[in-house]
Amino acid sequence: MVFPDGNKKCNDWFTKFAFSNSMALVTAAVVEVVNEIVVLILVWTSKFQKYKNKTEELAHSVPKILFF
Repeated sequence: MVFPDGNKKCNDWFTKFAFSNSMALVTAAVVEVVNEIVVLILVWTSKFQKYKNKTEELAHSVPKILFF
């Protein structure tokens, strides 16, 4: 915003505001991506435990997923 005297008084505030809001959104997105990767790894590794049926496999993978 340019005032009649030529100063841009809100430019510094807007830059800091936009940066802090974007950092919050980026942090949330990174946490979500990391969480999804961990869940996929845990589900993938639970397939190597050779359960007799799908119910046993899910019963043993859910506590691992909820732990993270």
